[in-house]
Formats: sequence, C-alpha cells, structure tokens
Amino acid sequence: MLETAKVRKDAFIPKALALADIPVPFWITESSQLPKAMGSYVLVMQLAEDKTIAIGKLGVFNLRAGRYYYVGSAMGAGGLASRVGRHFRADPDKKLRWHVDYLRAEMTLVGCWVWQSATRLECAIAQQLTELANDNESLSCIAKVGSSDCRCSSHVFCSIDAI
Repeated sequence: MLETAKVRKDAFIPKALALADIPVPFWITESSQLPKAMGSYVLVMQLAEDKTIAIGKLGVFNLRAGRYYYVGSAMGAGGLASRVGRHFRADPDKKLRWHVDYLRAEMTLVGCWVWQSATRLECAIAQQLTELANDNESLSCIAKVGSSDCRCSSHVFCSIDAI
C-alpha cells in the first residue's frame, strides 16, 4: 500500500520542464495508475526528519528533512509499471540495487511525475532540475546520487523549503 504524505504535488516540476520543451507529465499516486509503456519519471519522497543514510558504494550522506526528487527512466520490457511500481512497494526485504532504493527505504513516497515516451528523458529532466537548483536556493542537488551511469551531476534533488 502506498504511504501518502499530506503535502503539495510539487507543481513546479512540470512548469520548470515545460520551459525546456519537455512534454507535460502526469501525476501518479497509486501503482495501479502506472502504464506498462516506456518512459521517464520523477519520484517524489518525503524525509520527515534529518537523517544519516548510507547510499550503496557512494558512502554516508547527512540528509536534511524535506522533499526529495529522484529522476529515473523505465525503458525495459515492463516499462513504467514495473520500474516505478517497484519504488511504490514498501517492502523491508526488498533488495537494495539502485541509489534510489536506499533513499526510498528511509523516506515516505508522496507520488510520481511520469512521462510516457520511447525517448529517454531522464538526463534532460535532471539537467533542467540542476539549472533550477543553480538559480533557486530552495532546491539543491545531492551530488553523484542516482547518476552513476551518465555524466549528469546528480539525479537526486532536495527541497527543504517550499518552492
């Protein structure tokens, strides 16, 4: 069952990305809403209190309470339903494979912005959010997290304050 935090839907994400000609996403709060199509996504999670979290081989991170955004893609056979559905499952025995798994194990899932597309938008979305973070003190990058398979500075972002 999805743990839902009572907070806003992070409407700044589609607004910021629309400026970069990235299509408008749709908001998902239940895994049953996920399409089996390929696509990209921004997983929205909430950390209730400051916490030290070990993130795989990257090491230990001191994270502040706030909203966290993980940018990913689902280009495999199961598409968004399989990949994002895995993130929606709050299973304490789930194997931790990706950086986001370590974050998800410690955070409450709020929902997910989803782009249904055969084109991988993951890095374009992360680059736009990086630019937004550079221009906005309310959003910051968590360096190297989630981007070990590309040249992006990060695929994880944090907002301590409302944007």
